[in-house]
Amino acid sequence: MHLLFCENYRREVLSVLGGRSGFEGVTASFFPGRCGIPPLTREDIARSLPDDAVAVEIVGDSCLREVADGSPGSSCRIYCVTPCLALFFEREFLERCMARGAYLITPGWLAKWRERTAVWGFDREALRAFFKEAIRMLVLLDTGVESDSAATLQEFAAHVDLPATTIPVGLNFFSRSLRIIVLSRRLELEKYRAEQATARLRQKSSDYAMALDLLGKFSTVHEEPKTIRLILQNFDLLFAPQILFYLCYEEGVPVRVYSLQGGPRRPDKGLIRQVVDFDGTFFWDENGSGLFRVSHDEETFGVIVVGRIRFPEYGELYCDLALSVLVPICELSIASARNYQRVRATERALNRVNRELKRLAATDTLTMIANRRRFNEYLKKEWRRAFREKWAVSLIMIDVDHFKDFNDTYGHQEGDACLRTVADIITGCISRAADLVARYGGEEFALILPNTKAQGAVVLAEKIRTAMERARIEHSSSAVAPYLTLSLGVASLVPDGTMNGSDLVAGADRALYRAKRLGRNRVVADKPARPPRNPDCHLTT
Repeated sequence: MHLLFCENYRREVLSVLGGRSGFEGVTASFFPGRCGIPPLTREDIARSLPDDAVAVEIVGDSCLREVADGSPGSSCRIYCVTPCLALFFEREFLERCMARGAYLITPGWLAKWRERTAVWGFDREALRAFFKEAIRMLVLLDTGVESDSAATLQEFAAHVDLPATTIPVGLNFFSRSLRIIVLSRRLELEKYRAEQATARLRQKSSDYAMALDLLGKFSTVHEEPKTIRLILQNFDLLFAPQILFYLCYEEGVPVRVYSLQGGPRRPDKGLIRQVVDFDGTFFWDENGSGLFRVSHDEETFGVIVVGRIRFPEYGELYCDLALSVLVPICELSIASARNYQRVRATERALNRVNRELKRLAATDTLTMIANRRRFNEYLKKEWRRAFREKWAVSLIMIDVDHFKDFNDTYGHQEGDACLRTVADIITGCISRAADLVARYGGEEFALILPNTKAQGAVVLAEKIRTAMERARIEHSSSAVAPYLTLSLGVASLVPDGTMNGSDLVAGADRALYRAKRLGRNRVVADKPARPPRNPDCHLTT
């Protein structure tokens, strides 16, 4: 398999392909990184591909608009990602940054910023005016592949007279994106090959079945044991032998013996000795005994052992019929059965991968809890269910107090570890499968509680707050406490047809804002609720 990427991502692609498992046999080349100015042509793509490239995935965004209508070769496929930076970080986060006036760049683009901007035809003053028209800040998504990115960013920022910041994204998200692309294409190719092979074999099998109506049943059987039994039944009908076995091979080794009298068994040494020196396709002796090899594409599926037939004087005639019609149909039927099983196995693998891809698409890659996309989907679903059942649905919005100061004091790696710990603490406080913990964005979390009234939600929110306090995670720069604390806003509504889920979110946001304004490290409800007597009432109230 071959990946064709923008040259701006050269070092990221080579780092992932060269240093992580799961990319064996995957090669890469790179097309000019012009970001659509001027647009790439099909000739540019063709020049960027090696002559021997097969199963090509061309990955890009708007720069591919001139070639998206078709592919440069029959083995190529365009894989559009909009924006292409979504390969490195969650799309919703990037869209929020751009909506706030951020100009997002990567180390590969930044390293050649003078060449990139020179193509636009601006002098320095025109370039500054161009950027300041819509851009408020430069944001570098730092993958860690360029050691001098920080200095280059400051140089570029000074050139266009804009502030700049860096978000360390690493290569984990990008590695996952590449793994999805590679795994999906590999499974599609494997399924296509298996289906094509099965289609060819079934076509040939159908042709033989039409010539001999007696063997029409073969075309309806897909399991190998049932196919073998049909083979034995037809050989028994043709030869009427006293001895009849089918010795089944797997990877060139005899593993099982089938007969009409019982189920499969291990082959004994005497039977193996009888066929071990048999290297042809057919053997017959004057006593009415013989061997027939069942094979396809140089792979031996089995050997049919026939002995002491009832009318040995007709043995030659029977053998001609078996070799011209029966054995070829047997070979095709076994090949079809095995290919059918491979296709089924591939489909099962594809289903597992699709389920995993769906799970990954709904999971926050840092905390491994639900992401914002999953939160929105689940809230809509539970809001509709609450409307039908006429019960309350509650929402707890949770914010880590002074988390920016925590990051500035302890560093982004400790900040990431802190967010994972907070997610674990929140998850540990819930006991119902229907409750959903999600990372809402940055240091903000959300907890959806179906069939839960305000009092129960307040109790659970306080349980989470005190659990966070007990964890005693050091936060020396916090203005609230010397350890990490949480502010929580609670809202609860019973849908009546005049509201939607955004009203619930707005209520929880209001309560969270009040909790921060009142000093943080506290629980505030949008509509004050008296704590219930039963501390577990958040489960169902």
